[in-house]
Amino acid sequence: MPLYIFDDWNLIDEHNSSDTQQAKYIHGPAIDEMLVRTTPADTAYYHQDGLGSTTALTNPTGTLLERYRYDVFGAPTFLDATGTAVPSSPTSNRFQYTGREYLAELSLYDYRNRVYQAELGRFLQTDPIGFDAEDVNLYRYVANNPVDWVDPLGLMVKGTPVPIDPKSNSIVCKGGKLTVQNNNSGPGKDCTQIHEEKHVEDWKGRYGDDLCKGVPDGQLPVGGPGYKDFLKKSECEAYKAGKESREKKLKNCPESDKEQLKKEIEQDEKQIKKYCS
Repeated sequence: MPLYIFDDWNLIDEHNSSDTQQAKYIHGPAIDEMLVRTTPADTAYYHQDGLGSTTALTNPTGTLLERYRYDVFGAPTFLDATGTAVPSSPTSNRFQYTGREYLAELSLYDYRNRVYQAELGRFLQTDPIGFDAEDVNLYRYVANNPVDWVDPLGLMVKGTPVPIDPKSNSIVCKGGKLTVQNNNSGPGKDCTQIHEEKHVEDWKGRYGDDLCKGVPDGQLPVGGPGYKDFLKKSECEAYKAGKESREKKLKNCPESDKEQLKKEIEQDEKQIKKYCS
């Protein structure tokens, strides 16, 4: 019976029943970023696409060992070095769609907290965090948007894009990047910028620097486990930062700007009471 050794969620060693090492794995810094697998017989280097799915394995000289194709929800097709379709991975590779482990005997992917069947495009268990994932369907995989999103823990959508009012002060995706949408034309415009830049920092910390990849312009990824608490904390800190910058500006601004700045400070104080309590 094989023995699998993990570092947290990451498989790093395979041993046989005699405790002899059969394979060693080297991971990159990102989640599910497999780099190298070494066995007594050979060494294989992993090549991935934008979703992190393994597309090919090569040996140390760069010679192709095998390739993979997937349908939109991850059902794999295995190809040998000549490009011929074969029933399974010629090198018994486990790490395939979005870098997750494929259980070939069951035709299932292990997404850590639950298992996923690509042919159905669904998890086989309900989401362990329930409706905190901000999805009414507890079996759905990445809100039926597998082209843009991944779910390495089996717990959440990376973020479901929602339209943002173009007249509001907010943060939005534009050209694949997260940007500030600042419609404040008054004396507190730069203070609003500080407020929204705090949100940019928080959103990148939660969803990653590539959170706008594939998101239409004018939309913003939201949701996931603990999102309501995350949003409340982010709003609290953003309003505090905006209020502090307005109070500093009020001390040295022209008389014509003071009334508007005071009104904005009052609004900040109301929101701080709402979100920071």
